[in-house]
This record gives sequence, C-alpha cells and structure tokens, in this order.
Amino acid sequence: MNAKALGIDGYPTSLNSISSKKQSTENNEESLGQNKPSDWSRLIDFDASIDPISLKYRTMPQTNLITCACSTSNTENAFLAVCGKGLHCTTSRLGGWVTFISFRHYTETRTIHLPFAPSRVEPVFWDGSHYVFLLGEKGSANNHKPYAMAIRVDSKDCMGQLKAPPIRFQTIDITLPSVECLGPLSSELNQESFMMRRNEITYEAVSVSSIPSSPPSIILVLRSKLPEALS
Repeated sequence: MNAKALGIDGYPTSLNSISSKKQSTENNEESLGQNKPSDWSRLIDFDASIDPISLKYRTMPQTNLITCACSTSNTENAFLAVCGKGLHCTTSRLGGWVTFISFRHYTETRTIHLPFAPSRVEPVFWDGSHYVFLLGEKGSANNHKPYAMAIRVDSKDCMGQLKAPPIRFQTIDITLPSVECLGPLSSELNQESFMMRRNEITYEAVSVSSIPSSPPSIILVLRSKLPEALS
C-alpha cells in the first residue's frame, strides 16, 4: 500500500516527497553553518598556512582546546599567538599547536603543530630579534616532563651578528635540565634524601625572565607529591 499524507493545500503528498524536503532543509542548515565565525580551537577552520614540517604532530580537531595566548613584542607587525592542546592523530598522546594571527591583516598567518602541550606563552626580545617562548609538558599522563620552545616572529635583518638568527616562524627546541640536576643546586635539599625520593618530586617550567641586558631565562619549579619529599 502506498502511504500518503495530506499536503498544505489538502492534496495527498507522498512520504518520499516529505523526506526529500526534510533532506533539503538539513542541507540548507549545513550550508548556513559554514558561514558561522571560525572556532579557533578547530584547526580545520583556520585560513592559516600550516607548517608542513610539523604535520607529523597534527592533532585531532575534536580534541583541541585553547590554553593560552599573548601578543608579540614587535609592534611594527605584531601577532596574536594562540596556543592549544589536543591528542596527536598518530599516537593519541597529548600534543599542541600555535597559530599566529596578524594584527596588521587580521588573518591567521601561520599554524605550527607541536610535539608537546603548551600551557604558557610569553613574548621575548633579545639580540635584535622578537620571539615567543612556549612552556608546557611532553609525554604521557604518568610520565611527563617540562618542555620549552622558542619561535621567532619577526623577519628584520640583524646586521653585524656573527651568527645568523633563525628565520621567521622557525622553531627552536630549548634543552631543560633534568630534575636530578636541579636537586643538588638548592642548599635546602639533602642530596641523598633527594635521590631516594626522586619519584615523589616533579618539576615544571612556570615563567620566562627577559630583560634587555641579559639572555632570557626560564624559571623552573620543583614540586613534591608528598609534603616531606623536599625536606
């Protein structure tokens, strides 16, 4: 039996016709949704040019979350650096990304996938060049360590330097000392006790110290899982 329903004008209308109209309505809603403002936590919505070298660290769009942001120190062509974290597509481990939005052109200029999850970003000016320093953690939930990276954000020629500076948007991995090296540096820590309780102590990069008269420094903090671990 051919099932039918009454249309608006009172004449019979097949259910197939109703289904096709419903599908058309859904398609129209999807096309309207494409005109909504971009969600900066979804990299597939960015107009930025994604760094091809960093594609191996790309994250799954549905897992991306924005974690921090800052404006760069180069006032002539400044950027808003937006950082986030997500799960890597290949390993499902925690990773991240940074996108630079130009204040001059109001567009996303560069997106770089990262091997770690940034939790803090700070502008730095040193030796005639402008950078952003990204601080965060790398590794699994049970075994992670602090990680730091610098990215140059200007392209001004620095004349007179013995060594050429990095090019714009070039990433520079920063080697941080291990927790075993940090422990004996403090006079308040007993080295023997520190090594015995090594698994109870963690450390993280919390900030960047930057003044024109000296190179930038990264501030590291030791944290204890137990109150007596650092005593």
